[in-house]
Amino acid sequence: MAASQGNHDSARRYHHESLARYLEIDDRWGIARVLEDQDSVDLQAGEYAEADRSLKEAVQAFRALGHQRGVARQLEALSWCASCQSRDEAAVVLASAATAMRHKIGTHAQQVEREKIERTLAQARMRISAEAYANAWREGLTATLDRILGIETVPRP
Repeated sequence: MAASQGNHDSARRYHHESLARYLEIDDRWGIARVLEDQDSVDLQAGEYAEADRSLKEAVQAFRALGHQRGVARQLEALSWCASCQSRDEAAVVLASAATAMRHKIGTHAQQVEREKIERTLAQARMRISAEAYANAWREGLTATLDRILGIETVPRP
């Protein structure tokens, strides 16, 4: 509710409180969902560095659950976040990786998600060369998740 009213600070506080409680009881689904909601608040607020961090945590949480559709959604959100920071090649790599994952599990993005990715990719096509775009797309299709994210797999405490 706070986020929908534009009160991002309150929304973040509520999410942090929820996350702490889910961590206390080791509710891994709750943790993943709160992280996903938190990154949405960060993105809406234009807090891209914070969103990038929370998105990567959400990817790891959904990955630990074996929830590939959740991972794909977070990769798509990371792609949009990268685009908002003019990191267009990274945006393409992330979108490509999400597309490959969705293809592998046989699921499609919802209309709203598809439109956001299409806008992200169209913007990248305008800002980087066709060769850079094609190379980034290929990289996303073949690279490991850890390589794409530039993170090491570290289990949550």
